[in-house]
Amino acid sequence: ELGGLKGRVLEVHAGSAYVDPIASSLTDLGATVLAPLRGLALGQHLAWYAAQAPAPRTPRRRVRT
Repeated sequence: ELGGLKGRVLEVHAGSAYVDPIASSLTDLGATVLAPLRGLALGQHLAWYAAQAPAPRTPRRRVRT
């Protein structure tokens, strides 16, 4: 059992069609609902994720000594 939702922060990665039906119930149970993708179109979802991704790391070359 995970316990109650009071004081928990739930980040839901879904569009409005999925977030809106559950957000008020979760809030009523004490959770804070964050929905960063709410209201965005699919292409905007992809752009949001691309903007969140860390910069690619360049592989380090070994230097022989």
